[in-house]
Amino acid sequence: MDFIEGVCLNDVFGGGHSRLLKEEIPETNIEYVYRQMANIMLQIFEINFDRIGNLPTRKTRFAAPSRPLTWKAHEILRVGDVNTFALGVWAHDLQSTRKYVEYVNNQDWQQLLCQPNSIAGPLSSRSRYAELNILKSLIPESTNTTYDRGPFKLIRDDFGMANVIVRSKDDLTIAGVVDIEWVYAGPAQLFGSAPWWLLLDRPVNDEWDFEAGEAPKATDRYFKCLEVFIRVLEEEETRMKESGQRELTELVKWSRDEGAMWLHMLLSSGFFDDLTFPCMQLRNYKGAQWWDQCMKEYGHTEEVEKFVVDKMKDLAAYDEIKEKVEHHKVLMDNKEISAEDFISSVLSILGPAE
Repeated sequence: MDFIEGVCLNDVFGGGHSRLLKEEIPETNIEYVYRQMANIMLQIFEINFDRIGNLPTRKTRFAAPSRPLTWKAHEILRVGDVNTFALGVWAHDLQSTRKYVEYVNNQDWQQLLCQPNSIAGPLSSRSRYAELNILKSLIPESTNTTYDRGPFKLIRDDFGMANVIVRSKDDLTIAGVVDIEWVYAGPAQLFGSAPWWLLLDRPVNDEWDFEAGEAPKATDRYFKCLEVFIRVLEEEETRMKESGQRELTELVKWSRDEGAMWLHMLLSSGFFDDLTFPCMQLRNYKGAQWWDQCMKEYGHTEEVEKFVVDKMKDLAAYDEIKEKVEHHKVLMDNKEISAEDFISSVLSILGPAE
Protein backbone atom coordinates (compact mmCIF):
# COMPACT_ATOMS: atom_id res chain seq x y z
CA MET A 1 0.00 0.00 0.00
CA ASP A 2 1.45 3.36 -1.04
CA PHE A 3 1.51 6.45 1.15
CA ILE A 4 -0.31 9.42 -0.39
CA GLU A 5 1.33 12.75 0.33
CA GLY A 6 -1.14 15.58 0.91
CA VAL A 7 -4.03 16.74 3.08
CA CYS A 8 -7.61 15.56 3.47
CA LEU A 9 -9.97 17.71 1.42
CA ASN A 10 -12.41 17.62 4.33
CA ASP A 11 -9.86 19.61 6.37
CA VAL A 12 -9.78 22.26 3.64
CA PHE A 13 -13.46 22.48 2.70
CA GLY A 14 -14.95 21.61 6.11
CA GLY A 15 -14.48 22.51 9.74
CA GLY A 16 -16.12 24.56 12.46
CA HIS A 17 -19.46 23.71 14.04
CA SER A 18 -21.04 22.56 10.79
CA ARG A 19 -20.34 19.37 8.86
CA LEU A 20 -21.24 21.14 5.63
CA LEU A 21 -19.00 22.71 3.04
CA LYS A 22 -17.77 26.05 4.36
CA GLU A 23 -19.66 28.93 2.78
CA GLU A 24 -16.50 30.99 2.25
CA ILE A 25 -14.95 28.45 -0.13
CA PRO A 26 -14.55 30.20 -3.53
CA GLU A 27 -16.80 28.86 -6.28
CA THR A 28 -13.77 28.44 -8.52
CA ASN A 29 -12.24 26.03 -5.99
CA ILE A 30 -15.47 24.06 -5.71
CA GLU A 31 -15.76 23.76 -9.47
CA TYR A 32 -12.10 22.72 -9.76
CA VAL A 33 -12.65 19.84 -7.33
CA TYR A 34 -16.02 18.87 -8.84
CA ARG A 35 -14.39 18.64 -12.26
CA GLN A 36 -11.75 16.25 -10.96
CA MET A 37 -14.37 14.17 -9.14
CA ALA A 38 -16.39 14.00 -12.35
CA ASN A 39 -13.30 12.83 -14.22
CA ILE A 40 -12.69 10.07 -11.68
CA MET A 41 -16.32 8.97 -11.91
CA LEU A 42 -16.15 8.85 -15.70
CA GLN A 43 -13.11 6.58 -15.56
CA ILE A 44 -14.75 4.24 -13.03
CA PHE A 45 -17.96 4.20 -15.09
CA GLU A 46 -16.04 2.42 -17.85
CA ILE A 47 -15.79 -0.68 -15.63
CA ASN A 48 -18.63 -3.13 -16.26
CA PHE A 49 -19.86 -6.19 -14.37
CA ASP A 50 -22.37 -8.81 -15.45
CA ARG A 51 -23.78 -9.38 -11.97
CA ILE A 52 -24.60 -7.52 -8.76
CA GLY A 53 -22.58 -8.48 -5.70
CA ASN A 54 -19.19 -8.49 -4.03
CA LEU A 55 -16.14 -8.09 -6.19
CA PRO A 56 -14.41 -11.29 -7.34
CA THR A 57 -11.39 -12.29 -5.23
CA ARG A 58 -9.23 -13.60 -8.04
CA LYS A 59 -5.92 -13.04 -6.25
CA THR A 60 -6.68 -14.48 -2.80
CA ARG A 61 -9.55 -16.78 -3.83
CA PHE A 62 -11.22 -15.80 -0.54
CA ALA A 63 -14.69 -17.33 -0.38
CA ALA A 64 -16.58 -14.07 0.24
CA PRO A 65 -20.39 -14.17 0.17
CA SER A 66 -21.77 -13.06 -3.17
CA ARG A 67 -24.12 -10.46 -1.71
CA PRO A 68 -22.49 -7.04 -1.19
CA LEU A 69 -21.60 -5.85 2.31
CA THR A 70 -22.79 -2.27 1.99
CA TRP A 71 -22.17 0.69 4.28
CA LYS A 72 -25.90 0.71 5.02
CA ALA A 73 -26.03 -2.95 6.10
CA HIS A 74 -22.94 -2.44 8.26
CA GLU A 75 -24.40 0.64 10.00
CA ILE A 76 -27.73 -1.07 10.68
CA LEU A 77 -25.83 -3.94 12.29
CA ARG A 78 -23.38 -1.70 14.19
CA VAL A 79 -25.88 0.86 15.48
CA GLY A 80 -29.19 -1.00 15.43
CA ASP A 81 -27.97 -4.54 16.15
CA VAL A 82 -30.04 -5.87 13.25
CA ASN A 83 -28.31 -8.20 10.81
CA THR A 84 -29.85 -7.32 7.45
CA PHE A 85 -26.82 -8.75 5.69
CA ALA A 86 -28.25 -12.22 6.25
CA LEU A 87 -31.67 -11.19 4.97
CA GLY A 88 -33.39 -13.66 2.69
CA VAL A 89 -31.81 -15.62 -0.12
CA TRP A 90 -29.27 -14.02 -2.43
CA ALA A 91 -30.05 -15.67 -5.73
CA HIS A 92 -29.86 -15.12 -9.47
CA ASP A 93 -33.35 -13.64 -9.49
CA LEU A 94 -31.92 -10.58 -7.71
CA GLN A 95 -29.68 -9.85 -10.67
CA SER A 96 -31.73 -6.90 -11.85
CA THR A 97 -31.79 -3.32 -10.66
CA ARG A 98 -35.43 -3.48 -9.60
CA LYS A 99 -34.99 -6.71 -7.62
CA TYR A 100 -31.87 -5.37 -5.93
CA VAL A 101 -33.54 -2.09 -4.94
CA GLU A 102 -36.46 -4.06 -3.50
CA TYR A 103 -33.92 -6.14 -1.54
CA VAL A 104 -32.33 -2.95 -0.17
CA ASN A 105 -35.74 -1.51 0.72
CA ASN A 106 -36.44 -4.72 2.62
CA GLN A 107 -33.40 -3.99 4.80
CA ASP A 108 -35.16 -0.84 6.02
CA TRP A 109 -38.20 -2.93 6.86
CA GLN A 110 -36.05 -5.37 8.83
CA GLN A 111 -34.45 -2.55 10.80
CA LEU A 112 -37.87 -1.03 11.57
CA LEU A 113 -39.34 -4.38 12.61
CA CYS A 114 -36.43 -5.92 14.52
CA GLN A 115 -34.79 -2.98 16.31
CA PRO A 116 -36.83 -2.57 19.53
CA ASN A 117 -36.34 1.20 19.73
CA SER A 118 -36.66 1.94 16.01
CA ILE A 119 -39.64 4.20 16.77
CA ALA A 120 -40.35 6.88 19.38
CA GLY A 121 -44.08 6.31 19.81
CA PRO A 122 -47.36 5.46 18.04
CA LEU A 123 -47.14 8.41 15.64
CA SER A 124 -43.65 7.61 14.39
CA SER A 125 -44.59 3.90 14.18
CA ARG A 126 -47.51 4.66 11.92
CA SER A 127 -45.73 7.26 9.77
CA ARG A 128 -42.59 5.21 9.16
CA TYR A 129 -44.62 2.13 8.31
CA ALA A 130 -46.68 4.12 5.82
CA GLU A 131 -43.73 5.92 4.27
CA LEU A 132 -41.67 2.78 3.79
CA ASN A 133 -44.67 1.43 1.90
CA ILE A 134 -44.64 4.58 -0.22
CA LEU A 135 -40.96 4.08 -1.03
CA LYS A 136 -41.66 0.46 -1.95
CA SER A 137 -44.46 1.54 -4.28
CA LEU A 138 -42.13 3.99 -6.07
CA ILE A 139 -39.48 1.41 -6.95
CA PRO A 140 -41.01 0.25 -10.28
CA GLU A 141 -41.34 3.77 -11.69
CA SER A 142 -37.91 4.73 -10.33
CA THR A 143 -36.13 1.89 -12.11
CA ASN A 144 -34.19 2.90 -15.20
CA THR A 145 -35.20 0.10 -17.55
CA THR A 146 -32.24 0.72 -19.87
CA TYR A 147 -29.89 -0.60 -17.18
CA ASP A 148 -32.23 -2.96 -15.34
CA ARG A 149 -30.26 -6.07 -16.36
CA GLY A 150 -26.88 -4.39 -16.56
CA PRO A 151 -24.22 -3.63 -17.26
CA PHE A 152 -23.61 -3.13 -13.56
CA LYS A 153 -21.08 -0.66 -12.22
CA LEU A 154 -18.51 -0.29 -9.47
CA ILE A 155 -20.42 1.23 -6.55
CA ARG A 156 -18.59 2.83 -3.66
CA ASP A 157 -20.96 3.85 -0.87
CA ASP A 158 -18.64 6.39 0.76
CA PHE A 159 -17.21 7.95 -2.39
CA GLY A 160 -17.13 11.67 -1.73
CA MET A 161 -14.96 14.69 -1.04
CA ALA A 162 -14.36 13.72 2.60
CA ASN A 163 -12.36 10.71 1.39
CA VAL A 164 -10.18 12.63 -1.03
CA ILE A 165 -6.53 13.62 -0.55
CA VAL A 166 -5.34 16.82 -2.28
CA ARG A 167 -1.76 18.03 -2.63
CA SER A 168 -2.14 20.90 -0.15
CA LYS A 169 -4.62 23.48 1.09
CA ASP A 170 -3.36 25.78 -1.68
CA ASP A 171 -3.16 23.14 -4.42
CA LEU A 172 -6.47 21.28 -4.71
CA THR A 173 -5.22 18.79 -7.26
CA ILE A 174 -6.49 15.38 -6.16
CA ALA A 175 -3.63 13.09 -5.15
CA GLY A 176 -5.73 10.10 -4.19
CA VAL A 177 -9.10 8.67 -3.17
CA VAL A 178 -9.05 6.65 0.05
CA ASP A 179 -11.30 4.47 2.24
CA ILE A 180 -12.64 2.07 -0.35
CA GLU A 181 -14.00 -0.65 1.93
CA TRP A 182 -17.65 -0.36 0.82
CA VAL A 183 -17.15 -1.30 -2.83
CA TYR A 184 -19.25 -3.73 -4.86
CA ALA A 185 -20.88 -4.23 -8.24
CA GLY A 186 -24.30 -2.62 -8.30
CA PRO A 187 -26.93 -0.90 -10.45
CA ALA A 188 -25.71 1.73 -12.91
CA GLN A 189 -28.43 4.11 -11.78
CA LEU A 190 -27.01 4.12 -8.25
CA PHE A 191 -23.59 5.02 -9.61
CA GLY A 192 -25.10 7.64 -11.89
CA SER A 193 -27.35 9.24 -9.30
CA ALA A 194 -27.01 12.91 -8.42
CA PRO A 195 -24.22 12.95 -5.79
CA TRP A 196 -25.08 13.27 -2.11
CA TRP A 197 -21.58 14.56 -1.26
CA LEU A 198 -21.70 17.96 -2.98
CA LEU A 199 -21.75 19.77 0.38
CA LEU A 200 -19.52 17.15 2.09
CA ASP A 201 -22.11 15.88 4.59
CA ARG A 202 -24.72 13.20 3.96
CA PRO A 203 -28.16 14.81 3.46
CA VAL A 204 -29.72 12.28 5.86
CA ASN A 205 -27.88 13.79 8.84
CA ASP A 206 -29.58 16.07 11.37
CA GLU A 207 -28.29 19.37 10.00
CA TRP A 208 -30.29 18.77 6.82
CA ASP A 209 -33.61 17.96 8.51
CA PHE A 210 -36.75 19.93 7.79
CA GLU A 211 -38.15 21.70 10.87
CA ALA A 212 -41.82 22.67 11.06
CA GLY A 213 -42.04 22.08 7.33
CA GLU A 214 -39.23 24.53 6.60
CA ALA A 215 -36.39 23.44 4.34
CA PRO A 216 -32.85 23.66 5.78
CA LYS A 217 -30.54 26.51 4.83
CA ALA A 218 -28.43 24.11 2.81
CA THR A 219 -31.22 23.53 0.27
CA ASP A 220 -30.40 26.33 -2.17
CA ARG A 221 -26.67 25.65 -1.88
CA TYR A 222 -27.15 21.98 -2.69
CA PHE A 223 -29.22 22.61 -5.82
CA LYS A 224 -26.81 25.29 -6.99
CA CYS A 225 -23.87 22.94 -6.51
CA LEU A 226 -25.75 20.15 -8.29
CA GLU A 227 -26.13 22.29 -11.39
CA VAL A 228 -22.41 23.14 -11.29
CA PHE A 229 -21.53 19.46 -11.00
CA ILE A 230 -23.80 18.40 -13.86
CA ARG A 231 -22.30 21.12 -16.07
CA VAL A 232 -18.68 20.12 -15.43
CA LEU A 233 -19.57 16.42 -15.73
CA GLU A 234 -21.11 17.04 -19.13
CA GLU A 235 -18.10 19.08 -20.23
CA GLU A 236 -15.67 16.38 -19.10
CA GLU A 237 -17.68 13.56 -20.65
CA THR A 238 -17.95 15.43 -23.95
CA ARG A 239 -14.19 15.98 -23.92
CA MET A 240 -13.41 12.34 -23.11
CA LYS A 241 -15.89 10.68 -25.49
CA GLU A 242 -15.09 10.96 -29.18
CA SER A 243 -18.55 9.70 -30.02
CA GLY A 244 -20.14 12.61 -28.19
CA GLN A 245 -22.14 10.24 -25.99
CA ARG A 246 -22.86 11.56 -22.51
CA GLU A 247 -24.10 8.37 -20.89
CA LEU A 248 -23.18 9.18 -17.28
CA THR A 249 -24.38 12.77 -17.56
CA GLU A 250 -27.72 11.58 -18.88
CA LEU A 251 -28.05 9.13 -15.98
CA VAL A 252 -27.41 11.90 -13.45
CA LYS A 253 -29.92 14.16 -15.18
CA TRP A 254 -32.45 11.31 -15.26
CA SER A 255 -32.09 10.78 -11.50
CA ARG A 256 -32.72 14.49 -10.95
CA ASP A 257 -35.61 14.86 -13.39
CA GLU A 258 -37.40 11.66 -12.30
CA GLY A 259 -36.86 12.24 -8.57
CA ALA A 260 -34.97 8.94 -8.32
CA MET A 261 -32.00 10.67 -6.70
CA TRP A 262 -34.00 11.14 -3.48
CA LEU A 263 -35.05 7.50 -3.41
CA HIS A 264 -31.43 6.48 -3.98
CA MET A 265 -30.23 8.62 -1.05
CA LEU A 266 -32.85 7.11 1.25
CA LEU A 267 -32.25 3.52 0.23
CA SER A 268 -28.46 3.86 0.50
CA SER A 269 -28.46 5.23 4.05
CA GLY A 270 -30.60 3.19 6.43
CA PHE A 271 -32.41 4.29 9.62
CA PHE A 272 -35.20 5.85 7.59
CA ASP A 273 -36.65 9.08 8.98
CA ASP A 274 -39.45 11.02 7.33
CA LEU A 275 -38.01 14.45 8.27
CA THR A 276 -34.75 13.94 6.40
CA PHE A 277 -33.86 16.16 3.47
CA PRO A 278 -34.19 13.46 0.76
CA CYS A 279 -37.53 12.21 2.11
CA MET A 280 -39.00 15.70 2.20
CA GLN A 281 -37.62 16.45 -1.26
CA LEU A 282 -39.18 13.25 -2.57
CA ARG A 283 -42.47 14.33 -1.00
CA ASN A 284 -42.17 17.72 -2.72
CA TYR A 285 -41.37 16.03 -6.03
CA LYS A 286 -44.39 13.71 -5.89
CA GLY A 287 -46.65 16.44 -4.53
CA ALA A 288 -47.89 16.97 -0.98
CA GLN A 289 -51.49 16.02 -1.85
CA TRP A 290 -50.44 12.71 -3.43
CA TRP A 291 -48.09 11.94 -0.54
CA ASP A 292 -50.65 12.73 2.15
CA GLN A 293 -53.26 10.58 0.42
CA CYS A 294 -50.82 7.66 0.34
CA MET A 295 -50.08 8.22 4.03
CA LYS A 296 -53.79 7.84 4.80
CA GLU A 297 -54.11 4.70 2.69
CA TYR A 298 -51.02 2.98 4.09
CA GLY A 299 -51.35 4.32 7.62
CA HIS A 300 -54.87 3.15 8.47
CA THR A 301 -55.11 -0.60 7.95
CA GLU A 302 -55.51 -3.57 10.26
CA GLU A 303 -51.93 -4.51 9.47
CA VAL A 304 -50.53 -1.17 10.60
CA GLU A 305 -52.65 -1.18 13.76
CA LYS A 306 -51.14 -4.51 14.77
CA PHE A 307 -47.69 -3.21 13.88
CA VAL A 308 -48.12 -0.15 16.14
CA VAL A 309 -49.26 -2.30 19.08
CA ASP A 310 -46.34 -4.70 18.63
CA LYS A 311 -43.79 -1.89 18.33
CA MET A 312 -45.06 -0.18 21.46
CA LYS A 313 -44.62 -3.47 23.35
CA ASP A 314 -41.08 -3.73 21.97
CA LEU A 315 -40.32 -0.16 23.00
CA ALA A 316 -41.70 -0.66 26.52
CA ALA A 317 -39.56 -3.78 26.99
CA TYR A 318 -36.52 -1.93 25.66
CA ASP A 319 -37.08 1.04 27.98
CA GLU A 320 -37.41 -1.30 30.97
CA ILE A 321 -34.09 -2.97 30.16
CA LYS A 322 -32.45 0.40 29.51
CA GLU A 323 -33.57 1.71 32.89
CA LYS A 324 -32.09 -1.31 34.67
CA VAL A 325 -28.79 -1.00 32.82
CA GLU A 326 -28.57 2.72 33.56
CA HIS A 327 -29.21 2.00 37.25
CA HIS A 328 -26.27 -0.40 37.37
CA LYS A 329 -24.16 2.12 35.46
CA VAL A 330 -24.80 4.68 38.21
CA LEU A 331 -23.78 2.12 40.83
CA MET A 332 -20.55 1.46 38.96
CA ASP A 333 -19.81 5.17 38.51
CA ASN A 334 -20.33 5.66 42.27
CA LYS A 335 -17.89 2.80 42.97
CA GLU A 336 -20.66 0.77 44.63
CA ILE A 337 -20.04 -2.14 42.26
CA SER A 338 -17.01 -3.12 40.18
CA ALA A 339 -16.81 -3.04 36.40
CA GLU A 340 -16.87 -6.83 36.42
CA ASP A 341 -20.07 -6.83 38.50
CA PHE A 342 -21.59 -4.28 36.12
CA ILE A 343 -20.82 -6.46 33.09
CA SER A 344 -22.18 -9.55 34.84
CA SER A 345 -25.39 -7.73 35.81
CA VAL A 346 -25.94 -6.35 32.31
CA LEU A 347 -25.41 -9.76 30.73
CA SER A 348 -27.96 -11.19 33.13
CA ILE A 349 -30.44 -8.43 32.28
CA LEU A 350 -29.99 -8.86 28.54
CA GLY A 351 -30.31 -12.62 28.71
CA PRO A 352 -28.70 -15.15 26.37
CA ALA A 353 -27.69 -13.96 22.91
CA GLU A 354 -29.90 -15.21 20.11
